[in-house]
Amino acid sequence: MDRILQSGSRSHVVDVVEDSSPRVILYAHGGAMVLMSTKTHRHLTHNIMTDDHRDTNFIRCSNRLAPEHPFPAALHDIVLSFLHLIDKKDGYGYDAQNVMIMGDSAGGSLALSMMLYMRDHGLPLPGAASLLSPWVDLSMSHASWSNQKYDYLPLLTEDHPIHATKMYLGADRYPYLITHPYVSPLYAENFDDLPPILLQAGGCECLHDEIQELATKIAQSNTYVQLEIYEDMIHVFQAFPFLKASKKAMQSIGWWSMHSVNIIHKWQREVVSLKRELER
Repeated sequence: MDRILQSGSRSHVVDVVEDSSPRVILYAHGGAMVLMSTKTHRHLTHNIMTDDHRDTNFIRCSNRLAPEHPFPAALHDIVLSFLHLIDKKDGYGYDAQNVMIMGDSAGGSLALSMMLYMRDHGLPLPGAASLLSPWVDLSMSHASWSNQKYDYLPLLTEDHPIHATKMYLGADRYPYLITHPYVSPLYAENFDDLPPILLQAGGCECLHDEIQELATKIAQSNTYVQLEIYEDMIHVFQAFPFLKASKKAMQSIGWWSMHSVNIIHKWQREVVSLKRELER
């Protein structure tokens, strides 16, 4: 079913697959901030839902797209969707810890930017995140963009008429917002105090290097991160179910959300408890 959330002058649609479970996945679709929708990603999200997530509600956020709705409209939409999920009075009333944020490509970037925004403003955070080939550096400046002979992503030159980042930010704001952490989360000052994060990337995709750098930066913080690189795979290979690597990635996502996250949370609580005892 569809739920409509008001967002400024335009509504955006959140598709809901409902059951009685207290757990929920909030999914942000990819599309370079200018393309795609929950409908184009229905096959991918369906595969995620049916792989070890049968007892979990699944909500797909259809954020506004540029250039009609430039930054920060899409970030506003994903933040609003999460807040509505955990609103005990007028929303769904989920516990924040029972929400997993998930997204692919630009949607993965939005998911990470959302967590940084929530942390920076002292707001509740989801219990975990799964990011599939997240586009975390919108400057497209990493060396792995030379993988175009293997991947399907186009490298957009500065004078390209359909430059996704310029469309997202606006030509006037593009030069000074391109490395803002809510635009390109790779450039965040730190990644402390975020929920556990699963990163998946293709070994020969154009975003490989920035995802690898992101994992390194997160590993240097107090946030738990798990990076999975799938050999010879392209951007968001999880969307191609005929690939063996796609099936393995889906299984890993299922294990992560149903088992690993609980183990990590328990371990983190024990570490905090031990530190308190040692400080006495």
